[in-house]
Amino acid sequence: MSILQTITVTKKEEISFLKRNRGLASLKEGARAQKPPADFKKAVQRQGKLSLIAELKKASPSRGILRADFQIEPLAKAYAKAGAQALSVSKVTFLI
Repeated sequence: MSILQTITVTKKEEISFLKRNRGLASLKEGARAQKPPADFKKAVQRQGKLSLIAELKKASPSRGILRADFQIEPLAKAYAKAGAQALSVSKVTFLI
């Protein structure tokens, strides 16, 4: 099985788990309560300026754990403060 197939299976299992344990109505309510996402295209297409997409990644499929003490919020704030226009966040989650 490829890494993309593994990710797809894992996400489907996660969604199924959440639907069973939290309920679809609750999930939809939570989604509606979120702030609208920032305009990604606008953030990275800045006329005459370099745009940086910073990557926050705990693990890599090919290299394993990259950062054992992976705390998204402080890293994201540090990257934003350093000038990143967008963040790519990857946190590996496995349901057991």
